[in-house]
Amino acid sequence: MDSLYLNMIRYPNLIHANSPPLRYLDQMRWRVSNPDFSMHAGFADLQYGAFVPRWKVQTFMTQLGKSALGKDRIRLADMYFSIWTNQYPWILSNPLLLASGNHQAVRRLQRTLEADLTETPKDYFERVEDEPRLYERDVRASCGNDRCLFITNMDHAPSPTLFKYDKDNFTGIPHIERTYNELMAMPSTEFWNEHAYHKAVDSDPNSCWNSYTNPKAGDYFGMIMMGKVLPKLLQIYTCNDIRKPENLFDVSVTNNGTDWISCKTRAMTPWQQVPPRISIRLDCGETIEYIRAIRMTFLEDGPEPFNVCGFALDTVVV
Repeated sequence: MDSLYLNMIRYPNLIHANSPPLRYLDQMRWRVSNPDFSMHAGFADLQYGAFVPRWKVQTFMTQLGKSALGKDRIRLADMYFSIWTNQYPWILSNPLLLASGNHQAVRRLQRTLEADLTETPKDYFERVEDEPRLYERDVRASCGNDRCLFITNMDHAPSPTLFKYDKDNFTGIPHIERTYNELMAMPSTEFWNEHAYHKAVDSDPNSCWNSYTNPKAGDYFGMIMMGKVLPKLLQIYTCNDIRKPENLFDVSVTNNGTDWISCKTRAMTPWQQVPPRISIRLDCGETIEYIRAIRMTFLEDGPEPFNVCGFALDTVVV
């Protein structure tokens, strides 16, 4: 939960929740969008740990009070909550248990949004999508030691903006899931169980996150850390056959989360390379006294999916 909290304090206006990896992809399919009436909602199961802004809870209590929902629906209020914020929750794929969703809350949200299309609606439902937008979010999972976050821009689910949700055209959650599956070939449950995001940072070099598709130039992965480090040596555990790792990535670092600085990289001598690790010497300049995040950006399209089985920054190993 410490690492989930780390992401929450970066963007405190959003719901931040854990999800079991086997259900993570399901919740990526439980997101709906329709710009005609400012819908941009998603479901998050809160039972596995979440951080929620207090004001969103207070607003939800007002929504419930004015909703005239029956007692049978009030008992499912936790399922309505994340959807009625009309925002996409930020969900991390972490090894937990099961989760579920609710289509009635989505239908009710659409009816409410459609009922007031004025510039100043008075129904206590948000219309403006919170930042960062989905395409800007790159935190995917917590490290096994709960002291860092795994980041990558490589997403395994299509954006909900690729189709318009309408309650009259969708019969339920399975119908929405089928629509996502038609938009993009998503990983199977078996594949995700073996290669989910957290596998990159679970301190087990025998388990790996797999990018599923070939990385493209500009794609990246890396870590955000709680503490401060100044690494001179980067090691990436991978089962891919990498001959010249210093030419594969642009390695950049930041100490404030905004300004990224590219480091000079130098190959280790052959006798220092210990498969399946690739080792790169780093020189990030004299102006860098410490870093809080590091990312490796592919310089060219990859020939195959990439595996990350762990990291080491000097003595920091995940």
